Amino acid sequence: MLRPGILTLLCALLCASCGGGGGGRSGGGLPGPGDPGPPVDPVLGPDVRISTDAPGAELSLIPEVCCSGDVVYVAWYDRRNGDLDVYFNASEDGGETWREADVRLDTDVAGAAGSLIPKLCCAGDAVYVVWFDERDGDPDIRFNRSLDRGVTWLAED
Repeated sequence: MLRPGILTLLCALLCASCGGGGGGRSGGGLPGPGDPGPPVDPVLGPDVRISTDAPGAELSLIPEVCCSGDVVYVAWYDRRNGDLDVYFNASEDGGETWREADVRLDTDVAGAAGSLIPKLCCAGDAVYVVWFDERDGDPDIRFNRSLDRGVTWLAED
């Protein structure tokens, strides 16, 4: 059986190959090469809801965050379709606004198996996500990627 540490290790290896571990931040990490970090005097605003299922319909769990410049990516999992699925949303203005609809990344049949604990890595316009997936009976690691800031993804994970 795979353990969460294995998924973290795989994501770290993937991030290392995409130029420094997340384009700045992945899961609260330190600034990457060429990333000056957060602004010295950040302006805090109201909380913003980025999962686009019906409010209160389902828990959205264990968000994973990655930044590349002003682009902020978030992946999480929830049970809105009857089983656990991985979702994604992005902001291109430092988290000020978010896309109208989040995107489901796992491509198994809705409600058929659990997909959970996403890990995220980004570099430039590329975004990579891995997660645990149980569609074949035992936990496997699945992957999907976008090369255009999360607008389009591979048809099959």
